[in-house]
Amino acid sequence: MKKILILLSLSLGCFCAHSQKFDAAGTGNGFNNNLRQFAVQKIEKVSNGSSLYSDKAPDIYLFEKFTDSEIHNISTKDSVLKAKTNYNILKDRFEILINDDLYLVDKNVITKIIVGGKTFKPSASTNKNYYELITSNNNVKLIAYNEGRFIEARTQTLGIIETKIKKIIVAGLIINNNEKKMPKKKTEVFDLLQLNDKKRKEFKKIKLKNIEAVKNLIDSL
Repeated sequence: MKKILILLSLSLGCFCAHSQKFDAAGTGNGFNNNLRQFAVQKIEKVSNGSSLYSDKAPDIYLFEKFTDSEIHNISTKDSVLKAKTNYNILKDRFEILINDDLYLVDKNVITKIIVGGKTFKPSASTNKNYYELITSNNNVKLIAYNEGRFIEARTQTLGIIETKIKKIIVAGLIINNNEKKMPKKKTEVFDLLQLNDKKRKEFKKIKLKNIEAVKNLIDSL
């Protein structure tokens, strides 16, 4: 009997050492141990039913809906939580939606979040929590910060001034693990990338606000 128990314990130990994938849909209403590996705390219970977030998310979010995502834990290489998430552009944070409850993702325990075909990673910047990875080549990464800003707009019918949220994309660079916002001058960008004369001439008309154009430059290095 002792031999059987020992063998069973060893088998369980080996199983736990392999990759772990958790499905948030099966966590129930509780903030269970699986979820604790990825989230800090419960934010709030969704009012007026889950349709407020599952059908169409408010304007404070990057995506129209809370979308199926993969959250990768930093402690274990293959530890992944599959859940519906969205990025709050005003508060610069990722939120998980589970059974009408919202949870705050802990940026300190994850390596990346894949959602909507995009990859987001924790930022090393002191004033940013996340950046979107656009492309990478050698020691250079093109990134984007998704932000939300309040603007006032007058309605066409009654002329009433409404406050709306405008989504802004701010480009940035990570060179040799040094993260910074995109410089405004092309010459400074060219110097950072250590472009030769041929490359400088090829991309002399580049618009730095055009992320796709900058992506083409990074990919050409």
